[in-house]
Amino acid sequence: MTDAVLPMSGLTPDAIALLRRLGKIAVERDVGAYVVGGVVRDLLLGGKTGDLDIVVEERAEDFVAAALSRLGGSSKVYARFGTALYLPGQGAKVDVATARSETYATPGALPDVLRGTISDDLVRRDFTINAMAASIRPEDFGRLIDEHNGQADLRDRVLRVLHEGSFLDDPTRVFRAVRFHARLGFAIAPDTERLLRDAATPDTLDTVSGERLMNELMLMLGETDPSAALLRLVDWRLTEAVRPCWSPDRARVEHLLAGLNRLPACSRLTPLMALLEPVAPVCRADVVDRLRAGRRLRRTVSDLAVYESKTAPVLRARGPLDRSRIHELLRGRAMEVLELALADDPVGTASNRIRLYTNELAGVETALSGGDLIALGFPQGEEVGNALDALRRARLDGVVSTREDEERFARNMLASMTQREAGLDEGRKSC
Repeated sequence: MTDAVLPMSGLTPDAIALLRRLGKIAVERDVGAYVVGGVVRDLLLGGKTGDLDIVVEERAEDFVAAALSRLGGSSKVYARFGTALYLPGQGAKVDVATARSETYATPGALPDVLRGTISDDLVRRDFTINAMAASIRPEDFGRLIDEHNGQADLRDRVLRVLHEGSFLDDPTRVFRAVRFHARLGFAIAPDTERLLRDAATPDTLDTVSGERLMNELMLMLGETDPSAALLRLVDWRLTEAVRPCWSPDRARVEHLLAGLNRLPACSRLTPLMALLEPVAPVCRADVVDRLRAGRRLRRTVSDLAVYESKTAPVLRARGPLDRSRIHELLRGRAMEVLELALADDPVGTASNRIRLYTNELAGVETALSGGDLIALGFPQGEEVGNALDALRRARLDGVVSTREDEERFARNMLASMTQREAGLDEGRKSC
């Protein structure tokens, strides 16, 4: 406990009023209620936050039911996790959690959870700077609870775990350490760094499911600038802890990330591809299997191998290349692969052709539809698709530019097709 009071100026007046109303409900129910974690950290740092995360010393769903009765709104209850989402209206939302204690049967396992006090709830958290709370009850509104010296570590700009077994209990905390280290620019306390490096091994991370590892990476990719965090993954050999073969060359990763930062925008997954590009395709496949990655990332990893082996050599070649050929090479390629190529060599021949494709060629469509071709006399089926492809190539290469041009071109294709079929019929008769 401290005599300090949490500064609330980083919250909107409406958010503060809502917290005060919820605090009155806590008094009526004779339970403790607190804002916790990242909200407290960010307010102490002088920042603004739209998040409202509170912990109550009773079942979250019971507290939210009381809030609904008194204040109206709606809710979503997640009884399995001891949490509920309270939606008072006008876009506001409050995440409510039951104060709980946790024990870990084995390292990396999901914890066994029991109801507890606010002290129990804070001691289970990852870092001291995230292990603070402030009461929202009227009699001590804003009173800070800091039992782990989080304020001191905030002042000193230090990340520190709460106990020696923290990273072993939950190895995903090594990724959170990287994320907060990069976001806040805080140093890692020496003992915490030692514990982190001891935990950054395949044996430790093997206890964690691929889905949980992937979730941590996605949170990292959701940072305003994920580059610093991704480079720290390489520096601390955390990629190798996920899969020993995932040992990308740091200079290569840094080069690709710097190139991505120069692009106007890029896909959320592309920075992760910068971590995967420097290793062999077979290793990339192994990594996405370990991460239990979704279809999009798997497809992008597969597409990168195709681009490297078949597409890139043609795009880089210095001779002339028809616009239709560029379209054929790049049509259907994953956007993350194209962004990675632009980041790698922004002024090269391949990049110039990729920009031509994305800025002009990708949007080129024929004026005639499949139905138009059938109306002209094309038989339904494969011939219509082939004719549309030929029309698109003709438009890309400037052979046709208007609907009338396309109709003439299509009639010529149909006449040639009819003549070929007639010739084949004559040949069969001769036989």
